[in-house]
Amino acid sequence: MTVTQLLLKVLLSLQAYSGDQEATEAREARYTLLADAMVSASEHATCTGTYADDKTCSVLWTDSSESLQVLLAVEAYKETRFAKRIHAGKCFAKEGECDGGTARSPWQLHLTGFTPYEVWSKIDKATKESTDLAAWSAAQVLSYGLKTCGTKEGAISLYGTGSSCHWEGAKYRVRFFDKLMAQYQGLKKEGD
Repeated sequence: MTVTQLLLKVLLSLQAYSGDQEATEAREARYTLLADAMVSASEHATCTGTYADDKTCSVLWTDSSESLQVLLAVEAYKETRFAKRIHAGKCFAKEGECDGGTARSPWQLHLTGFTPYEVWSKIDKATKESTDLAAWSAAQVLSYGLKTCGTKEGAISLYGTGSSCHWEGAKYRVRFFDKLMAQYQGLKKEGD
């Protein structure tokens, strides 16, 4: 089983967004796109996998590639439940969704130094390019959070607040991360 297939199994085990009326095959295809983007972004941030021989690669995430993959899944799921409509850039901004229209992608990224306008303007579609860009931006933000705050909880806090290593909601996301990481590791052992 490939790394993408392992992560896909974890994603598919999560309850789908209640508003999605997505056929099973379409959901699996879209979640494969998400899983592939998360794996690629995490390998890029850790200079592993397809980036292992890239001499220009700089390690941003100092923990394992797998931990970043799972954390990217946690953030996207907790932010949007992987909602198809939000993935496609169709937020109900007037109702406050997507932070009133200022956040984009399943990772709810804002216009920042990690997601400059030339990237932010392209992450509002459920395409490979858009999803890859969004996952990479989210990986950079989380990596910066880990470096700045020193813990996954701090990285989640900085991701969620944009300014603090302490956010009450982070501890719940860390628990969810631990649960998904255990599931991921269990699936990996089954595949060995």
